[in-house]
Amino acid sequence: MIHLILKSANDRGFALLMASLIASLLATIGLTLYVLAEKNIRLSATGRESQKAFYAADAGADCALFFNFYYDAFATSTTFTEKDKMKCVGQTLYESDTNTEKGHLGGWDEDAQIGITDFKFDLPVTEANGASAKYCVIVRVEKFVNEEGFNSTVIDSRGYNTDCQNKSSGLRVVERSVRLSM
Repeated sequence: MIHLILKSANDRGFALLMASLIASLLATIGLTLYVLAEKNIRLSATGRESQKAFYAADAGADCALFFNFYYDAFATSTTFTEKDKMKCVGQTLYESDTNTEKGHLGGWDEDAQIGITDFKFDLPVTEANGASAKYCVIVRVEKFVNEEGFNSTVIDSRGYNTDCQNKSSGLRVVERSVRLSM
């Protein structure tokens, strides 16, 4: 009988050790699952913000295509003078501050045989939850005469997941681009 008492005393120590090992194993598994879930949520949010920026860039490219085809707004030999008619999604287009080369809204440089037009606007949208938001769109249209002597057009549209005023102030600002060549 003494032998049984000693054996059960040793078993109690072993049970405590086993319980500690199992608890630490379960805590490690729980922490790993929490970290994985948090990373998946961040990845999903980044994908959603990227999609918003892409749709904004696509809207800017569509706007430039519309004015290029229907109004010949970025013509190589004339200046587009009806700026008040240049609206996309109800938003007036403004000359962008990104223009560091020659050219302006509807400008043509006869010496360089290139016309560069930069404009921007905030794309108003209604989120899935009903909230209103604006996404910044910056578009550059380049018209030039190529090597074969034909007029060529390149539209480079950049969309952001925030409005134009705040696009340089946020840590999680996403930019996507659409480039069209004709």
